[in-house]
Amino acid sequence: MANTALQNLTNLVNDLQVRVAGFASFGDPLFGSINYWGGFEDLALSLQTHTGVPVILPRIGPLSTNWERACELYCQLVNIQSTGTGYDTRATSPATPIRVDYGQHIALPTMTPHHTKQAVVLGALPANWRWSANHPVHMICHSQGGNTVRLLIELLSGNYASLNPTYFNGNRQNFIRSVVTLGTFYCGTTITDVIFNDILRNVQVGELIPKLVVSASLNPGRFVDLQLDHWGFRPLPGPIQETFLQMYNRLRFDIRNWWMGNNNAVQDNGRAGVSRLNERFSPGVSAATYYFTMSFDATRPLPQRYVSGKDLQSFPVHPVVSGGGWLFPGPFNISANFAATAINITRGIPGTPSDVDYARWAVGLFNDHLRILGYQVRVPEPGGRIPRSDMLPTLSIFSVGMSGMSRSLNLPEENDGVVDTSSMRAPENAPVQNINIFNSNSIPANRGVYWDLGLTEGVDHADQIGVFTGANTYTNVVLPIYERLGDLLSAL
Repeated sequence: MANTALQNLTNLVNDLQVRVAGFASFGDPLFGSINYWGGFEDLALSLQTHTGVPVILPRIGPLSTNWERACELYCQLVNIQSTGTGYDTRATSPATPIRVDYGQHIALPTMTPHHTKQAVVLGALPANWRWSANHPVHMICHSQGGNTVRLLIELLSGNYASLNPTYFNGNRQNFIRSVVTLGTFYCGTTITDVIFNDILRNVQVGELIPKLVVSASLNPGRFVDLQLDHWGFRPLPGPIQETFLQMYNRLRFDIRNWWMGNNNAVQDNGRAGVSRLNERFSPGVSAATYYFTMSFDATRPLPQRYVSGKDLQSFPVHPVVSGGGWLFPGPFNISANFAATAINITRGIPGTPSDVDYARWAVGLFNDHLRILGYQVRVPEPGGRIPRSDMLPTLSIFSVGMSGMSRSLNLPEENDGVVDTSSMRAPENAPVQNINIFNSNSIPANRGVYWDLGLTEGVDHADQIGVFTGANTYTNVVLPIYERLGDLLSAL
């Protein structure tokens, strides 16, 4: 389609676009300048400007389960009214709290008030707009946001009204016209295994987490709001502010139990957590909804590098063996070159260990020495793929470990530094089709199927939302992705 035709169509469309953030979403701009969508850029505003359609930015819990996030998302959307009430703007500070009903699926402290925040709306709402079948929304989801919306759609079927009759009584799946997911782990992610079963295997995380949660929840003017007040993780009300130690001593066991249980996003996002979601709710597809998925890979194969005489030139040997350099590496590196040639010849013999085997052995040996020396952290075992050189450095160590973990589990090793690429295409046993056979002559016939938009290489998990992304990648890859998505959704 020509861009002019799409833009003309866009001007006639009032279906709002909702950006559903993933794990560790920080809601309002971090430090006042780092947006979840766009980092130092404003990706949400760019999309709103490009399509001319209002964009809704929900503020849902960064460490909460998909159930809690689905309840918060529903609450924030039904609260919005075109009269200018029920939502915040970027200028609203602090965020406006609203009551939320979490239902009976999770056991929350009964005496704790349950609040979420009003969503932020960019752009002017159409007249008489209220979220409904007549005014459905498009969901653009990153990471955990895809599973949150997947659960929300299932809850809107009315099949689980007993768990929250206030919100999910009756079939309202036609409130959501489309869902687009970027980097969503439909089958879970191995990063949780890498972090907690490998890197931090020997670390008493259950003692550290209460301190971090109390630190983030102590000050009313939080620069990062974990939105866990409904668990009671907040200072006691009163004229005298609790100190850190007072709040920590009061809550440390409650926080530790919360962390060690299944009612947090870390447990919800792993392979076991997504399996629990599937077993408990069996989220299917809605016949009223279009589904699109995008997959990403920011790794490359571990290169097979042959040993050279120069590599061995500095290899430490006993002075008797080296003969002052005359025996090894020898004049003109002749002994080192001969040794390198011999090593390289053996690599062609069937059954010879691979470079990955040697790397995993070396890391295992190193970890054994770390343990003996009393260090608690471990280096993750590598696999057959390594992160691209332009991957966000923070994600690179996880990417290496995810490749190794996937290798141990006999799973594909490609990943984006947080999510396994093989997990992004669609949920297990869901109907999925390649976008190349999308029926453009009968658009409604494409509902109720996951349409695979394909694989984008060289884009890591943070790049997908433009966070700490290089200017070239942001301009030539990230921004065009969202602009094309905006065009696609406007045409549905």
